[in-house]
Amino acid sequence: MKNTDAFELLEQGIKNLANQDNWLNHLKTQAVFHSYSFNNTCLIIN
Repeated sequence: MKNTDAFELLEQGIKNLANQDNWLNHLKTQAVFHSYSFNNTCLIIN
């Protein structure tokens, strides 16, 4: 994966989290899986 591809993927992920519903979903998941890392909870959500 090229740096530009990785940056675009990261940018899209941030835009998805910026959506209020997605952010609330992430927070609810993080509350349940509080011992998991941010990256692992993102994988669980998807």
